Amino acid sequence: MQKKFACTTCNIFFDTEVELNNHKDQVHNVIYIPLSPEDVSHLLQFIYTLDKELLTKSLVDTLQRYAKVSAKKQFKMGIK
Repeated sequence: MQKKFACTTCNIFFDTEVELNNHKDQVHNVIYIPLSPEDVSHLLQFIYTLDKELLTKSLVDTLQRYAKVSAKKQFKMGIK
């Protein structure tokens, strides 16, 4: 049976989605932030131009919310 769940960070394959998710959590410490295509575009434009007008309230709120969740998770796991 072919392993069908690939880690998008290191391209290692796993038999189950649970194994893949455990790997990503333990090895890569990656968080996924749900952003609209428009917000991704605005974020990239901001990176290039530093025009703060591109940072919409919803984009900043989402980034702050996920940064807070990530910080709490790292604290609980003892990650520095």
